[in-house]
Amino acid sequence: MQRSIILLALAVLFLPAGVRADTHIFYVDDAAGSDGYSPQQAKSQDTPWKTIQKALNDHGAAPGDSVAIKVSPGTYRETANNLLYIGDSCEGLTVVVERNGPGVVEVAPSAGIVKIMPDVSDETSVTFRGLEMSTDHSAGGNYAIWYYTGCGLCFEDCTISNAASSKYYLLYAANGSGSFGRGAIVFDNCTVAGAGHVFLVRGLDRFEVRNRCTVTAGAGASHYRAFYLLGQCRRWIVEDSTITCPATVFSTCPDPALDPVICEYVRLSGNTATSTAGGGISIWRDADKIDICDNNITSATYGVYIGSDFSPWTGAVGIVRFRGNTINAGAGHALFIGDGAHYGEYSDNIVTGGDYAVVVKGCYNRLHHNVVTSGQSIQGGIYLVGTYDGDECVGNQIYANRVYADSGNGTLCFTHTARSNVITHNILFAEGAARYAVSDNNGGKHGNNIFDFNRLTPGAHGLVYLNGDSGSQTIEDVRAIWRQWDDDTSGLAFASNDENSVVDNTPLPEDCLRQPEMDFNGDCRVTFEDVAIFAGYWLACGLEPTWQCQQ
Repeated sequence: MQRSIILLALAVLFLPAGVRADTHIFYVDDAAGSDGYSPQQAKSQDTPWKTIQKALNDHGAAPGDSVAIKVSPGTYRETANNLLYIGDSCEGLTVVVERNGPGVVEVAPSAGIVKIMPDVSDETSVTFRGLEMSTDHSAGGNYAIWYYTGCGLCFEDCTISNAASSKYYLLYAANGSGSFGRGAIVFDNCTVAGAGHVFLVRGLDRFEVRNRCTVTAGAGASHYRAFYLLGQCRRWIVEDSTITCPATVFSTCPDPALDPVICEYVRLSGNTATSTAGGGISIWRDADKIDICDNNITSATYGVYIGSDFSPWTGAVGIVRFRGNTINAGAGHALFIGDGAHYGEYSDNIVTGGDYAVVVKGCYNRLHHNVVTSGQSIQGGIYLVGTYDGDECVGNQIYANRVYADSGNGTLCFTHTARSNVITHNILFAEGAARYAVSDNNGGKHGNNIFDFNRLTPGAHGLVYLNGDSGSQTIEDVRAIWRQWDDDTSGLAFASNDENSVVDNTPLPEDCLRQPEMDFNGDCRVTFEDVAIFAGYWLACGLEPTWQCQQ
């Protein structure tokens, strides 16, 4: 209530000179009310209207005014379809529909609950507070909430459900393809459940789910998503909520022909998300800034896909900050950084995958201070890979990670074309049936990758295996300084064409219990010598052919 008073005071404060805003309070009571009362009579609790729809349509307020609709506990079924239709009657108003007194206000039509159409202006704001809203579509209708306008729509402290056993969405918010950033929808401290999908969003200025919301998608077919962002939404924010669904929890799947820009800002923060049969997060293309922090995500297949390379959905994502997340993937990759994802920062995450734990196909990303486990994987820990058609995976910095693999090729694996990447100060554990701490796989061309001061433990076959003699695969100009737990060099294998490699197996000092991150010379201190070594990395050249590096 205090928040409503503050918002109302601000609205009055910023009115143009000479314009007076009135506040209208109307009462609704399904048991004791009558829609035959006049608006003046409905301002008294003794003569309330019977239906919420009457209050929305016949309040008589002027644009710029505020309308408060106080609803007594009871069950409001009203019309068979689109119970709360918001149109011309709410033009340019601030409207709040809220519970009046203790008890439950149940809004339960047989079809849609709220329908907002294009004849509502952008200046209109409608809030539903403290209501239980549900529909089962027994009398028709496709969506519980159908939003097609530029106004503001907010649900606070509400319980909302759509029991239709179909693929339809609880919320369908589409300003239409080609439009960009109109209107806002907010769910604040709500419990939301859909028998099918829950949220479909396109063409909004802002879409938010926040403040301890609980979201549950249908338990039917595996394609039922919780969040489905089509495109052209300026800000998409989900915070501090609990989400469960059978398919992908957070999915952006725009049509390139309809959605030339998908989103200016995506923020997923502090959520606990579970997919019982699908993936966790899928952000495929055209998001300018992505902020995914402090989430706990458990999925049956893949964990997180960013910048997918799947045609026809290719397209680069913008700046990515992926920090402080716990990702547990079932049968797939835990974190997939596609070849459309560049310049991202992935730090302080705990990542566990059923296949490779982390796949890096993009360029110039920084992965540091992560704990990566490919537990019981058929593959390995971090998989650094160019594309099959020759595009290179270059310029990534992988440092200060702790990586585990107990099967597959090992903890750090290369395939196809991975060049000019820096891998330093990682701790790589190849345990059990894992083949090597570092290995290559399949055809491709590696070169100018820098491996400095990584601590290694050998797998079933040894420590390092970079096989430059297999098929079309070549390895050039490898600079490798291996720091191990001891000075055992067994299993340290390089290809015959690695004559330009530098190999140093000097162990770290026994009393170096915590090696500084920027200690590049292995003396357990950061000095000017380390600065010089680090500066040398900047001079590393990734041009092809290599003679261009001397020009």
